Amino acid sequence: MADISQAILQGIERLNQRFDGVDARLDRLEARFEKLELRVEKLEASVERLDGRVGKFETSVEQLKERMSKVEETGADINARLKSWPDLHFLAAAKIQIAFAQEMKDHIFVSKTRMDEIYRCMATDPEIGALREDVSQFRKQSIEMELRLSTVEGHLGLEPVRPSR
Repeated sequence: MADISQAILQGIERLNQRFDGVDARLDRLEARFEKLELRVEKLEASVERLDGRVGKFETSVEQLKERMSKVEETGADINARLKSWPDLHFLAAAKIQIAFAQEMKDHIFVSKTRMDEIYRCMATDPEIGALREDVSQFRKQSIEMELRLSTVEGHLGLEPVRPSR
C-alpha cells in the first residue's frame, strides 16, 4: 500500500509540475496579448488621425474645385465680352486675352486632373507638395489674369467686374 501511495503522490507531483508549466505559458501568452492590444490601440489612434487628415484634405479639394469653377465662369464671361467688342484697335488685346483665357482653361483642366489623381490614390507626401505647387502656380496665374483684365477694362472705359469670393 505504501507503493501505491508513493505512486499516487508522485503522480500528483507531476501533475502539479505540469500545471505550473501551463500557468507559466498562460502568463507569457497574457503578456503577449497585452503587447498586441497596445499595438492595436496605437494603430487605431493612427487611423483616427489619418481619417482627420483625409477629411481636411477632401474639404480643401472641394473648396479648390469651387474656386476653379468660379474662375472658369469668369473666364467665360470675359471671353463673351471680348467677342462683343466693336473697336478694332483693341482686337489684338482681345486676342491675347482669349489666348490667355484658353491657356488658363488648359491649366485648370490639368490642375483638376492632377487633383483627381491625387484624391483617388490617397495622396502621398510628394504628391501633396506637387499639389501645393500647382495651387501656387494657379493663384499666380489668376492674379496675372485679373491684372490684365483690369487693364483692358480700363482701356475700354468699362466698369470692372469682380468675381464673387
